[in-house]
Amino acid sequence: MNNIRIVAEDNDFTFEDSKEIRMNSPINLVYSFTSEADGAFVEVGEVIEYELRIENTGQEAGIINVNAIMPQGLRVISSERRHEGESEFTSFTGFETGITLGGNTYVELLVRARVGELSEETIERGTMETYATMRHGGTQATTNTIMHRVRAGGSGEEGPSISGTAWLDSNQNGRQDAGEPGIAGMPVILRTVQGQQIAEVRTDAQGRYEFTGLEAGEYIVVFGVDKARHRLTVSGQSSVAMPFTDAGRRVYRTDTLEITDSNLRDINIGLIENEVFDISLNKYVERVTITNQAGTRRYENFPDRNFAKVDVRARAIEGTVAVIHYNITVTNEGELAGTVEQIRDLLPPGLTFSADMNRGWVQTSDGNLINRELAGQTIEAGQSRTIELILTKTITSANQGRGTVNTAEIYEYSNEYGVANRSGNSESNATVMVAVMTGGTAMYIWIVIVCMAILSTGVYVIQKKVLVTERRNA
Repeated sequence: MNNIRIVAEDNDFTFEDSKEIRMNSPINLVYSFTSEADGAFVEVGEVIEYELRIENTGQEAGIINVNAIMPQGLRVISSERRHEGESEFTSFTGFETGITLGGNTYVELLVRARVGELSEETIERGTMETYATMRHGGTQATTNTIMHRVRAGGSGEEGPSISGTAWLDSNQNGRQDAGEPGIAGMPVILRTVQGQQIAEVRTDAQGRYEFTGLEAGEYIVVFGVDKARHRLTVSGQSSVAMPFTDAGRRVYRTDTLEITDSNLRDINIGLIENEVFDISLNKYVERVTITNQAGTRRYENFPDRNFAKVDVRARAIEGTVAVIHYNITVTNEGELAGTVEQIRDLLPPGLTFSADMNRGWVQTSDGNLINRELAGQTIEAGQSRTIELILTKTITSANQGRGTVNTAEIYEYSNEYGVANRSGNSESNATVMVAVMTGGTAMYIWIVIVCMAILSTGVYVIQKKVLVTERRNA
């Protein structure tokens, strides 16, 4: 059994949308009684649709007598019976009918009723209630009650109203076409032009909202759009009654709406699903320049660009200075163009920053580094931008062999629609290690030196013998 809680203005309504009835026979019924207008205000002339679905989960057939209890003022204008999905238009009045329902089968009864003149009792109570009874043999069950609200006077008017729909504009033409769904649960706020909030509602399952009982005056409707997911469709089309203006990062609002003595309808808002915004960042070690008593040497083309290891001979390690060149690349891996306004580097202990060596980088009060070199540069889908960062490290016998991890991240970004960056790769690490050359490495180098010396000696001897031979022959 499922319970659905409906909250409308200051009143709460709870009803069961599905219920099981066990008859005193092999008949076992599961039913649901629903209407999209449940809990909503209705007006004279409006058409209300009801659906009663009855399923016999038992094994044997039986006759079910169904009767609808409808208030005065509702007049049935059409009815339809769907048995196992096949439609049959019927002439019964409302739900007053007998149904033969086989085992493990279902039937759907659909009725359309128009709101007519309401009784004084209904108007005073402010609600209209409809429910149905089902009877098989000596057992009877009553469905949940579907409630509609009316206003004083019975005309559905207690002062003018403002209403509209929020919908997803799939084809982006500015009109709500057939099949384009409403957006449920969107907060909608009514304010005076002076900014005073009058009321707040949320759109229903069809994306509809309504503010009622208004006084004559000027108002603004504010829509709480999640701009990380949606943006505004084109305006000025037939079903977008008013142009919309961005009033902040997460809302849209109408222009001023003037209410006199009539309702304002179709104050709609059409939205488009945002494209994916996905900008990643990768940090690499481009090269390391080592300077010590043995001289200066540059190392590059590391097999792993995120990890660079440089070996230095033991007698030269103390006081070695490593100048590390990093490349930081941002790539638009999404669909939506955007900018990277700031990149931050989290400067670790042991690395030194010099403004003279770095264009576009500044050191902040917390010791980290900020670069705004790419600010304002649009990065289209598939494009990349790269900036450079140069840091230095002084090597001692105490810190040699310890990797220094340096992290960079996208600190600030932007795009036209304020869409959040979806990338899980907006920061990246690069590690540099300067270590004493191990015995194996040293031996390898000595072998290379010896081999080169032997080769050089061999070449010299060969050249000498050739020259001697040439002289003798001469």
